[in-house]
Amino acid sequence: AEGDAHATARALRRGSLAGVAVTWPPCIVGALLAGPMLSVFDSSYDQWAGVLVLLIAARAVDAATGPLGEALLVGRRTWVDVAFVLAGVVLATIATLALDGPIGDEAIGVGAAAGFIATNLLRLAYVRWMLTHVDRSSGGGSGPGSAIPGGLLAGGALALSVALAIVCLAWPPGGGGGVVLSVIAALVAAASLAAVGMIRYGWRTALTSPLMVVALVLVGVFVLRPGSLLASPRTAGRGLIGLGWSWSDLTSTVALATLGFVAFGLAFMLAWRGPAPAPGEAEEVPPERTLLRGALVALGVGTGLWGALFLSNGGFDALLNNPAKLHLEQFGGGYGVVGYMMCLGTALLLLWAWLRAPGRRLAWALAGATAVCLLAAFALQTRGPLVSTIVAAVVLVVLERRVSGRRLLALSLATVLLVFGFGYMRLVREYAQSLAVGESIEASVKTDPLTVVGGDFSEVENFVALKQLVPDALPRLDGRSIWEVPGAFLPRQIWGDKPKPVDFELAEAIYGPGTEAGTPFTIAGELFWNYGVAGVFVGMALLGGLAGLGWGALRRHATGAGLVGCAVIVGYSYLLLTRPLGPMLLTLAMALVALTVAAALAGLVSVPAPFRQRLRLGAR
Repeated sequence: AEGDAHATARALRRGSLAGVAVTWPPCIVGALLAGPMLSVFDSSYDQWAGVLVLLIAARAVDAATGPLGEALLVGRRTWVDVAFVLAGVVLATIATLALDGPIGDEAIGVGAAAGFIATNLLRLAYVRWMLTHVDRSSGGGSGPGSAIPGGLLAGGALALSVALAIVCLAWPPGGGGGVVLSVIAALVAAASLAAVGMIRYGWRTALTSPLMVVALVLVGVFVLRPGSLLASPRTAGRGLIGLGWSWSDLTSTVALATLGFVAFGLAFMLAWRGPAPAPGEAEEVPPERTLLRGALVALGVGTGLWGALFLSNGGFDALLNNPAKLHLEQFGGGYGVVGYMMCLGTALLLLWAWLRAPGRRLAWALAGATAVCLLAAFALQTRGPLVSTIVAAVVLVVLERRVSGRRLLALSLATVLLVFGFGYMRLVREYAQSLAVGESIEASVKTDPLTVVGGDFSEVENFVALKQLVPDALPRLDGRSIWEVPGAFLPRQIWGDKPKPVDFELAEAIYGPGTEAGTPFTIAGELFWNYGVAGVFVGMALLGGLAGLGWGALRRHATGAGLVGCAVIVGYSYLLLTRPLGPMLLTLAMALVALTVAAALAGLVSVPAPFRQRLRLGAR
């Protein structure tokens, strides 16, 4: 076509029509006479008629797209077509193995057809991309075929993960092989969503958005935990063991969650429009004296509030003899949680100021605020807000500093250490309900590492239990937990009969009445409990779209303390995606309110003059 995209497209269309004209008539005849043709060789071959029909149908598709494959053999693009064929072979093999149990011999035809179709869809997408660049490539250079576009690779991988998840959900294979397939689907989906986000928005913008948290949920909850269960089934929770479960239950649950979170991620990206502001557009740091004075006041007020909650829940006696009591009896103690979050927010504001204008006094203030936050987390035996704040701190560092390979390695190692550290903290708290603190620490150290890590990603086990109980043992919520979200913001002092989060209902169904802790099952599980399988897909897509719209608006206008607020939202996204929706929206709102108060005290938010004079704040 001599570099003419339109002429190339015409030639390809004519070739496709010729392929259809020549190939489809015998294909139709072969499909209609598949059984009789096979019986000519042997009467027992009749059972393979369905497989032959599927192979003929795949060949018909291949005939229509044949010229696309020929186009890839021109120049240096042969390896591209080889890669597509290999991808089709891999998909065909996986699909055949996965479907062999549920549908028997016809799995061969389904797998082969899926491989043929996938290969030709990849060819079609790549050739369409070539046509948009053919004029540019005709002038010389390596041309568009020198490399497969990253977006095409990521999109193809995402489509593969969706196909695997659909197979695992519709026809869950028995045994550990099905779990492996579903885990592969979740892992590929997480990597693909992250890659698409980085290609679409840039790696820094994507890494500092809730999209990365979606990928982390998939990896942590639906890859690591099922993998650890596969490696050591005895580490399963006692509630799941009591209900009885099979590998196919775990396979279908992981597949359903994968499809739901993929829907959330895609809707989030479709709704998230507009670039984020450059870091240089953010507000300047207020005077150091104003900032430090406000931070000291915020830390003092916050410590007073969380200290009061600590003492009201048993204080040092509970800390030494029953640490779980400090964590489980916080209902009605929102004032203490807000105080704790004021300290966390102050530490984030000091970190942002230090990243913008490094100084010794700011560094010492940041170290002191960090110590107060760690002390509060230990005193209240609450890890969630602290972990969310650590994630927010990482987001701020990535936004404000160049991330070198050494720094990325350090952050990765710190993440691994934190995962194990917080896992041991949880175990000590659990063992301390029946053992002395010293014995609890000793027992935790001797615990299987898979149990240490897996316990913090047990949402997948709870989701499996939920799927087994709903709707027979547990009736559907029919939207109740969604409509009750506004009620979560009412204090218990006003609403005396305010119900506990919905995950407590599942805990009581598994462990019996009087259970003191909930069993979270992710937002996908909550939607399943409300509306069934279809509700997971539709609900996750709607929530993802709303989240994308909100995030895009925030990032376009966020500066100064607003940038820290965006980091807080990213940090708390994990809780929003893995815990009951209403209580976690309340938790996020409390964190943002606490951050706003701390920012006002530090001079980062404009305060009306009468209040500023009364509180003797800075001049901002």
